Amino acid sequence: EPPVKYRCSKAVEHFFQALQGEECKIKGILADPKAIRMTPEDLRTHNAATTCHTCLQDLAGDSVRDHYHITGKYGRAAHGACKPSLRLNPKSTVVPVVFHNLRGYDSQLLMQAISKVEGKVCIPNNTENYISFSLGSCALLTSLSFSLHLFTSWWRRTGLRLSRSQHNTS
Repeated sequence: EPPVKYRCSKAVEHFFQALQGEECKIKGILADPKAIRMTPEDLRTHNAATTCHTCLQDLAGDSVRDHYHITGKYGRAAHGACKPSLRLNPKSTVVPVVFHNLRGYDSQLLMQAISKVEGKVCIPNNTENYISFSLGSCALLTSLSFSLHLFTSWWRRTGLRLSRSQHNTS
């Protein structure tokens, strides 16, 4: 979907409404897992697997097919007992919303608007700056306060990928 632009005195309130709409869409996607799609290569890879990609223990004949529930793409072999822990639960999954420098001026605007919204949690850095906000299952985070490593490991677990053909970085 194209970006939404909105300019007026209630832009922040409109942002929160749009964010809640996006949250509903994401929850809908998570609540409707796609069936697994396996290529012949995926089948060969699965049959040759000897360790569970979750616990890194020997499969010892207990091999199930893990897949990305959003895309349906085959992931890797896992133990039957390990696989349920990989499922994204639409009721408890946190949706990260990352801002650049949320601790700055933008956080003050957001705090003024979020004070009128139900279901919020705020983590203050001090009386004027905030580390993060939660609105429903959305966690509004600042890019400057968390590790790129944590973000990329989360991104990999989602199964989502960006490629240069889709997003030219040059």
